[in-house]
Amino acid sequence: MDREEMGNASVEIDELGLIQPAPLAGAPATRPFGWTNFQLRCGTASAPNIPYANLDARSGKYSRVFNDALSVCGKPNGLRGTEWSFDEFCGQTSANGVVYGAAAGGVAADLAGKVLGDMGGLIMARLITPPGSRDNTLFIDGTLRGYNAGAQQELVVICIYEELVQMEYAPPQELPISTTRVHVI
Repeated sequence: MDREEMGNASVEIDELGLIQPAPLAGAPATRPFGWTNFQLRCGTASAPNIPYANLDARSGKYSRVFNDALSVCGKPNGLRGTEWSFDEFCGQTSANGVVYGAAAGGVAADLAGKVLGDMGGLIMARLITPPGSRDNTLFIDGTLRGYNAGAQQELVVICIYEELVQMEYAPPQELPISTTRVHVI
């Protein structure tokens, strides 16, 4: 069984509809819905600091998510440039020129004739908890634009845990005068 990944679902790309016995991407029975509001919290840390609001990738209201995704990917890679375009991130690019069918054929009216994108934007966040924090419960606050049980949407959370070690030196000493550890989730 093919399940929608949240990255594609967040920009309302209907992959599940493509593999149904009568392939019909964008039909109300299999259409996924994306986030309108979103924020992650772990203890006192939150990302983004100001929650995402009024999100709608199909109309281009996804620039903060795109900017944060570039930041999350870019910083560990030395801020190198990327070939990731905003159109591609918002699910508006199809390498094969695939578009949703006509509304008369069962496709939702607001999707008819629009691009069926190859990929969608993931919501990526970097949570840095305060030094000494033992918080380990992740809260996800968000609202989907709609709900459709037939879309078989699932939320996938991937957490990467590491520690950022910062040392302070006082010249001319060679040993650090203080060391702090910050947990990065």
